[in-house]
Amino acid sequence: MKVLVASAGTPSALAAKTATASLPIIFITGNDPVKLGLVASLNRPGGNIAGVTVISLEVTGKRLELLREMIPTAAIVALLVNPTSSYSEPEIREAQEASRTLGLRLHVLEASSERDIDAAFDVYRALAHWMLGYPATALADADDALEHARESGHAGTLMYAQLHTSFTNILCAKYAAANAQSNEVVRLADEKGAALWKALGTMQKGCVLALSGKASEAIQMITSGITTYQSTGSRVYLPFFLSHLSGAHAGLGQFDEAWRYIGEAMAAVETTKERWYEAEIHRIKGEIALKLPQLGSSQAGAYFERALAVARQQQAKSWELRAAMSMAQLWRDQGKRNDARDLLTPVYNWFTEGFETCDLKEAKSLLGALAS
Repeated sequence: MKVLVASAGTPSALAAKTATASLPIIFITGNDPVKLGLVASLNRPGGNIAGVTVISLEVTGKRLELLREMIPTAAIVALLVNPTSSYSEPEIREAQEASRTLGLRLHVLEASSERDIDAAFDVYRALAHWMLGYPATALADADDALEHARESGHAGTLMYAQLHTSFTNILCAKYAAANAQSNEVVRLADEKGAALWKALGTMQKGCVLALSGKASEAIQMITSGITTYQSTGSRVYLPFFLSHLSGAHAGLGQFDEAWRYIGEAMAAVETTKERWYEAEIHRIKGEIALKLPQLGSSQAGAYFERALAVARQQQAKSWELRAAMSMAQLWRDQGKRNDARDLLTPVYNWFTEGFETCDLKEAKSLLGALAS
C-alpha cells in the first residue's frame, strides 16, 4: 500500500492534499489543520488525509498555567512567534487572555528566521550586560542585534531591534545614536501603519529630548506617545517612559508634576511587576525629594538607600553605581566626605570596562573631588 507522508510541515501537507484525493496522506503541522482546510475535524478528519498537530490554541493557556506552577515567582513571560505564520495572531490573543487571567505580563517577540531570533535575544543580552555592570559588552551586543536585524530584511525585526537597542544607548548616554534609532522606528512604523511601534519610537525620542535638556519638547512628545501607547492596551516599559516624563518636568522646575509622574512610574512597576528599572525610579525620587521643601534631604536619603538595596538585590552594578553617586553627593553636601568616598570607591573599583561611558566618568570625577 502506498502512503504519502508530508513531513515538511504545513506547505507540504497542503500540496499533498491538492495533488491527490485517493492516495492516503499522513501529515504533521504546527497549525490548526481544520482552519487550514486539511481535515474536516480533529476527531474525524475524513477523506484520504490524517495526521498530527503539535501546537494548538486550546493548550496555550494550559502551558502558561504549567509555567506558573513551575516558576511561581514569574511575573513577565516572553512569547516567541513567527509573524509570517497565520497561527501567530490567534496564539498571541490566547496567550494575552491567559496572561491576564494569571496576572502575568506577556512580552511578544517576533522571529521568522535565525537572524530574527539572534536579534530578539541580543537586545535583551545588551540590557542585561549593562545592568550587570558591563557597558562596553552591552554596546557590542546592541551592535550585533542591529546587524542581525538588518540581515533579516524584515521591517518588524528592524523596528524591534532599533527600539530596544536604543535603551542601551540611552543608558550609556549615547543620545545621538538613540535619537537616530528612534527616528528610524517612527519612519518604519509610518510605512507599515504600526501605531504601537510609532508610539514607542515617539516616547523614546521624548526621553532623549528630556536627557538632552529639551524638557518642553520632551513633555509634549512623551505625553502624546503614552496616550497612543496605552490606547493599544500595552503597558511594557511604562515605568521607563514615565520616569523620563518626570525628569522633563523636573528640568523645568515643575517639581510637583515631577513627583506625580515618578509616583505613577512606581505604581506601574507594582502593577506590571516590571522591575528592571525599579532601582533608578527610587533614585530619581530621591533627587526630586531634594527639591521639595516638604521632603528634603532625610527623605531623599531614604530613597537613595532603597535604590541601593534594590540594585544590590538584583546584582545590577550599573544601577548601584548611580545610586551610590547620588548618595555620595548628598553625604558630601552634608559634610560626610569620608562616608561618601567609602561608599562610592568599592562600587567604582568593581568595574573592569566601560570607563569611557558617562556614568563611570562622573563617578571618577566625583571620587577625585571627594579626595581633594
